[in-house]
Amino acid sequence: MSTPLARPLPVSIFKGDESVIQSHSLLPGADPPLFGQQGIWDFNGVVRRNANIPECGWRATFSNGLADPEWNLTAREIFMIMANPRHEAVIDAGVHLAAEPFDLQTAIRRVSALRTLVRWADRQGLPARMGTWRNTDLRRFIKELREDGRKPGTLTNYVNTVKFLHEIGPALALGGPSVDPWQGMSARKAAKHKATNELSTPTVAPTVWFPLVRAAWTYVHTFAPDVLRAVDRYQQLRANARTTVGPGETDRILDAWLADPVSRIPVHDPSHSGSSLGVKHEGVNWTLLALFTGLSLSGNVFTKPQSTDAVSK
Repeated sequence: MSTPLARPLPVSIFKGDESVIQSHSLLPGADPPLFGQQGIWDFNGVVRRNANIPECGWRATFSNGLADPEWNLTAREIFMIMANPRHEAVIDAGVHLAAEPFDLQTAIRRVSALRTLVRWADRQGLPARMGTWRNTDLRRFIKELREDGRKPGTLTNYVNTVKFLHEIGPALALGGPSVDPWQGMSARKAAKHKATNELSTPTVAPTVWFPLVRAAWTYVHTFAPDVLRAVDRYQQLRANARTTVGPGETDRILDAWLADPVSRIPVHDPSHSGSSLGVKHEGVNWTLLALFTGLSLSGNVFTKPQSTDAVSK
């Protein structure tokens, strides 16, 4: 018996060696991801990232539901189109979007929304070629999200995603939905998102936020100078530390340091004796003690005593 060949992917309008970023200003020395890369597109160091966006939020990940070759291709094409709406190949395909490229985080969120659609389609047994889907399939997708407790604002985003897939369908190798299930209807209306004067986020009581503001101010006004001095001191210790010592020299160095009455032995904070790795740190902070004595060697450079209970700050 012979194994049947997998259905080959259709040819995309984009080339595999094309830069994903063609319509944004690049940072000096940037190495932008290429369209043919199927795993992660990392834009850190490529396009300026706002301070409120973490590094992980500046990456487009084409996995966790988008590993299927067909869906993976569609997801990459969606991002490519959003990043370069006036790309010559996009216009030639008959898709005419606004000239300004989409914000990269908006494109990342849209890829994430597609991931939810893909997982739902897999459960329904629907193929990656969305042009074969029925109008009722897409309406059922939104209905089931609503029944799962998704809020109107979230549903609006998914309706917008479906509408966008229909709009850019001619530029997708596998095509988008053949119809807009909510043609002539706004996404808010389709999602039954009614306007209201109520805040979606409950008001935080002053008894909660005022102590937080006061604590933040105390940190900046009172503790910050000490924190900055500690950082400078730590950097100086590391810069001046020795990396090699002769045989038995560590004990001599430690004895001399302990003989100085101004020396203080650093210990771990007992209230933070655990770590995310499940390793407990108790008693003497041996790494910092090594730096205090002018040493910087991997591991414990001193002979650790049997008990550190008697050691105090």
